[in-house]
Amino acid sequence: MYRGYMTIATATGHVISGTTSRSDGNWHVDRLSRQLDSLAALLARRHGKAPRRVVWLEQVHGAQVVPVGDTEEGGIGRADALITDRPDVLLTVRTADCVPIFLESPEAVGIVHAGMAGALKQVFPRAVRAMRREYKIRPEDLTVRFGPHICQSCYTMSERNLQLLERYPEAKKHLSTRGDKRLFSLVGVLTEQAGSVGVRRIEMDARCTFHGENLFSSRRNHDHRLLSYIMLTRTARSDLA
Repeated sequence: MYRGYMTIATATGHVISGTTSRSDGNWHVDRLSRQLDSLAALLARRHGKAPRRVVWLEQVHGAQVVPVGDTEEGGIGRADALITDRPDVLLTVRTADCVPIFLESPEAVGIVHAGMAGALKQVFPRAVRAMRREYKIRPEDLTVRFGPHICQSCYTMSERNLQLLERYPEAKKHLSTRGDKRLFSLVGVLTEQAGSVGVRRIEMDARCTFHGENLFSSRRNHDHRLLSYIMLTRTARSDLA
């Protein structure tokens, strides 16, 4: 488990990553363009570093992965994963029960929004494969971090979700029963997928967004969202921890 944000030294610079808390405000997609100054201040406070560009998506619970190059900035389309090898470009996703997944290496980084639908559609394995295809990053060389998310004990399945799961019978092993409730382990699915694509290093932020403190949950806070971010930098301050 980690504290919610990290600055990791690599052979070529630093990777910074993290997730906001309730006290950092609501990061809903229609407000992001007006919150860039607040985001820059948060990053300076946490990491001592500001991005040259910030990128986000209109998240659709799908499986599309978007590589970010030299020009993309702001909202760049409908998808659920971003990857880049460009320095000082902040990749972001928004969650409030879904799992933000951080993909880290010294040469490239990525970030994934994985709800139940996206996870079943393989958005996470697709992002890992895209890292290899676009940047020659082997899965065994990635460090994968699962950010704060709803835990299995709190993930009560709706009838609609149970119907969706019928299309993916291989994922039913991650269902459990408590009384008359059906519960689902989203991280169980993602961990199994990590092994299937060759990821060896997984770290977990085990805080639950529903029963944990200072986090947003869509089941409790409706349209409020946490912001998760990752950035590769080759120009980080030398005194960063």
